[in-house]
Amino acid sequence: MSYYDDYSYDYTYGYAYIAPWSGYLNVISCVEIEYGVTKIGDGVFSGCKNLKEIIIPESVTEIGNSAFSGCTNLKEIAIPKGVTEIGYSAFNGCANLTKIEIPNSITEIGYSAFNGLCKFNKNRNSEQHN
Repeated sequence: MSYYDDYSYDYTYGYAYIAPWSGYLNVISCVEIEYGVTKIGDGVFSGCKNLKEIIIPESVTEIGNSAFSGCTNLKEIAIPKGVTEIGYSAFNGCANLTKIEIPNSITEIGYSAFNGLCKFNKNRNSEQHN
């Protein structure tokens, strides 16, 4: 998935799919993923520069590659306990992301998943570990 001129394209299986919200990438400020969704697809919200809030339900187990890359106004994210995989570049370029709650259920974090987080303070998860 990539974005060009405010449209998201998914080239999975050799064809292009344009997400229904593609024309609104510059105005989306909040995303609430519906319960029952198990994967946030590759690049689906990539380039949503005004995205400030993401609500992810417990049913999600995987965050796809570049799912939220380039969401420069995103400041915090709570990844639910059921998530086991965060794809490569999932939050790449989210320069204002300062708080990420990563649960112990995570078994795989892809390359550059959190690259470019200028203001980020590392904290493995919301639980205390010594």
